[in-house]
Amino acid sequence: MTPDKHTNMQIKDDLQKRIKELNCLQQIEQFAGNAQGNLNDILQKCVAVLSAAWLHSDSAVAKICLDDNVYQSGNMDTCRTIQTSEINVNGSPCGSIKIGYTQVFAEADEGPFLATERVLIDLRKRRAFQIEHGGDQRWVMGLEHTNQ
Repeated sequence: MTPDKHTNMQIKDDLQKRIKELNCLQQIEQFAGNAQGNLNDILQKCVAVLSAAWLHSDSAVAKICLDDNVYQSGNMDTCRTIQTSEINVNGSPCGSIKIGYTQVFAEADEGPFLATERVLIDLRKRRAFQIEHGGDQRWVMGLEHTNQ
């Protein structure tokens, strides 16, 4: 393979990765904008979108734990490697977001995970969206949690 073809293939591959990540962000923002939906349904949709955004999406499993609720796209117990971002509210842990791979993959930036995937999982944790649910005002995915 000539250097130009290799460079072009690398650029195309990098662009496809960014498109997957941007699609994930866009879809989760759409779920958040439709806050009339059931909180459980919204978070279940989020795990499906998260697992699809990772490099090895065919082998990816996503799991969101929030308080006593668990939302997952597959069986996290089958994962060989897991990337985790803890969710804290007012300095206290209340859950986590995890993405795992059911197969072994070559080393990347953080085990088999890309540096941009770390940014994405942490961004999902920090980028809160407000959902009114049963009188409980909740900033889902990490920042604020107050009962009113």
